[in-house]
Amino acid sequence: MKETMKKKVNVFGKIGKVASTIIIDLMIVGAVLLLICSILFAAVPHDSVKIDVSSNTQVRVNTDYVGVNDNSQISVKLGGSDVVIGTFGDSEVKTISENEKIVSVGDGTKTNHFDLLDGIKVMVLIIIKFVADIVALCFFRNLMKGFMVCETPFCDDIVEKMRKFAIALIPTAIVSAIMSSAVASLTNGLLSVGSSFGMTTVFFIVTVFIFTVIFKYGTELQKENDETV
Repeated sequence: MKETMKKKVNVFGKIGKVASTIIIDLMIVGAVLLLICSILFAAVPHDSVKIDVSSNTQVRVNTDYVGVNDNSQISVKLGGSDVVIGTFGDSEVKTISENEKIVSVGDGTKTNHFDLLDGIKVMVLIIIKFVADIVALCFFRNLMKGFMVCETPFCDDIVEKMRKFAIALIPTAIVSAIMSSAVASLTNGLLSVGSSFGMTTVFFIVTVFIFTVIFKYGTELQKENDETV
């Protein structure tokens, strides 16, 4: 039974090592390609390519439930009476079917401008994110190497490698948050300082730390058992 579990742990480590190595190699290639593109784009005049994005929103309403008059005033039909929920000034109203209309909100006057320099900034941010992910994956691969050759997963070597992997995930999460805020700032034209930490990432980091504590406890029990025997 013990030998069977050992083989399963070793196979798991081998699969994890191969998978992480492939991902690391692909990310290195991607980072190098982005770096080359950034250098090439930096040699081109930044105003040679410009992108203008205008804002406009369309609200699709079903006239069986929501009323829209010629002044773009929207009301909801409740209990046989209309309750006004907002007006849209000079917004355009289009009838697209017998019981459906579209209200266009915004005239496209708010425009964001992008050029090659903005593209270079985004590529540099992605490269930084790749580097942080590669570092974390290297620690993960090191952990998988430990599983691949260990006699038991409950040992000091595995616990230490798992702890280092958990710590390496923290910079990755921070870089991801900074990157999301920076990209939002570029696309919105305004400084974005909102929290960009995904709950999935936070839970994953916490889970790894919890597993580290569990494996450390298992290691101590393993040592006591060995000493008793």
